[in-house]
Amino acid sequence: APLHAMAHPEDASHIIASLEQSARTLQPVQVEFRICRPGMPLRWVEFHSVPEHQDDGSTLWYGIMQDITERKQMQEALIAREQEFRSLAENLPDNIARWDIAGRCLYSNPIHQRTLGKTLEEMRGKTHSEVFADNRFAFFDEVMAQVISTRQEAQVLRVPVPMPDGGTDYHVVRLAAEFDSQGRISSVLGIGRNMTDAYRMQETIAQREQEFRSLAESSPVSIIRYDREGRISYLNGGLVRHLGISPDHALG
Repeated sequence: APLHAMAHPEDASHIIASLEQSARTLQPVQVEFRICRPGMPLRWVEFHSVPEHQDDGSTLWYGIMQDITERKQMQEALIAREQEFRSLAENLPDNIARWDIAGRCLYSNPIHQRTLGKTLEEMRGKTHSEVFADNRFAFFDEVMAQVISTRQEAQVLRVPVPMPDGGTDYHVVRLAAEFDSQGRISSVLGIGRNMTDAYRMQETIAQREQEFRSLAESSPVSIIRYDREGRISYLNGGLVRHLGISPDHALG
């Protein structure tokens, strides 16, 4: 029976076209298609053949056909996982990016692109140093190399990101190695969040605390502070001298 007679109806025309072209050019043919057999599951096969022109003007092919169903299933599962990843990454409010083991960008979600002021097309296949001439992310690349060598995830605190207005935002980034089916590191995934407001709030609180203590220590008035449980959290120098006690003994 003709090769295409075994094939899924949707694949038959592709097989016929491939064989006709091979007959005209006498070039080897390679084609993947589905086989439908009554009462049996659909299977994928790969056909390799070399044409030979016959004296009667016909063409005879010599080749092999092998079952590639498992490979196709793995490819389809991989495509599905990648689609799920991109669907999630494209809609999260965090910076998400992926690099190969040479530090070249494989993927950058919209938030990450806006953060860096670069499109995915500008970054794809390039390292940070190739994208940014000032080498601003050299330390970040060092951490990425460490993740690859140790196979352990790492968290990078306060990653400074220069902004178009001349200011600097600060991000927390977690890097994790990704592995292929053989257990080899294939890429590094980074997930980061802009923590600038939180850091600035922490700095403001620390500054206010310093201002309070500076004022309290200089005041001739006795000052004491309690926490929510009623425990002493602070005494100024004036009160310590007045009571004649050690601050360490009174705190808490």
